[in-house]
Amino acid sequence: MTNNTVFSFLLMWIFLLSFPLQSISYQRFPSLSIFSTNRMKPSKISFLRLLPNGKTLPDGFQPAFPENLLSSTNSQLTTTSSPSQLPMTFTETFNDVSSNSPSSTDLIDSQYDLSPQQFIYVILTSIFVTCLIVADVIGVKLFEIPLPFEILGHKTVEHTCGMLTFPITFLLGDVINEYYGPKAAKRTVFIGLGMSILVFLVMNIAQAMPYLDKPFNVTPDAFNMIFGSAKLMYVASVTAYLIGSLSDIWLFGVIKRATQGKFLWLRATGSTVISQILDSFVVSYIAFSLGKSLTGQTPATVEEVLNIAATGYGLKFFLSAAMTPFIYLVKSILTEKFGLKPIPVHPNEGLLGSEESDGNK
Repeated sequence: MTNNTVFSFLLMWIFLLSFPLQSISYQRFPSLSIFSTNRMKPSKISFLRLLPNGKTLPDGFQPAFPENLLSSTNSQLTTTSSPSQLPMTFTETFNDVSSNSPSSTDLIDSQYDLSPQQFIYVILTSIFVTCLIVADVIGVKLFEIPLPFEILGHKTVEHTCGMLTFPITFLLGDVINEYYGPKAAKRTVFIGLGMSILVFLVMNIAQAMPYLDKPFNVTPDAFNMIFGSAKLMYVASVTAYLIGSLSDIWLFGVIKRATQGKFLWLRATGSTVISQILDSFVVSYIAFSLGKSLTGQTPATVEEVLNIAATGYGLKFFLSAAMTPFIYLVKSILTEKFGLKPIPVHPNEGLLGSEESDGNK
């Protein structure tokens, strides 16, 4: 026997000893259990963290090594009476494990899959934030719609184009509050606030960027007229949004507890109608009175601020009432299609949200 032959023979045995149990099938030796968790179906076992195709087990899966592992394995091997009961070869086992066992990527991905409830919350919040930011951006343009008859001395409806998408936030905020609770609704409000601030900062950075003097480029005056002239209105709108939304969430809960979870239309419309009084007054006061004073311009009087707020509130009142049927439509979809259920009212919860113990109040 030559040295090369001996060397090759030793290498072969080193390789075999490094994978002593890789070829053992779980089905042929059912007493061996590799995984200490039931999340992974133990169709095949391997005592190595390295799986076929270069894949590794995720950290959450810890192999369990029984103390009598080697003895039970030797016993099974010793009592084998037919070639069909012998362990499979390395190639067969690798192929079988690779085809039947989930990969580490699949296992990790499954741990981070969103439940239907989480997925719906992400969708609702995404639409909420989109409508909010779009309303803030397009709010620089005003529209005028003539009315067929006079309403409270007004023959036309005049407001910003932000009202095209802003009422949708009323609807989505109430839906999130109904199905996920006030904490989730506040989270959505603060996400919208953060994204609005981000948009405001980016708009200011864009204005400060050096201008490219080319015929095909937009002129600085045109760009600044759109994104610069409405900074005060943007700040006023975001501030009013935060105050109005948080008050809407609180009022929604108060009405829900007062009615014991009944009359969805009442808490949805009632909370919006009341909270938008604050929203309309705050945005009008900051934009036309406080903001004007801080920038050295002539501020509007209190009476003028109230008139401006009343005009905007009348439109919001009409839109909030018109959105009520859509709340029932969304409720039907979430309940029947996705199995979501509204947050119940706690039996010992007080009108303002605090739990009342029996006999104390």
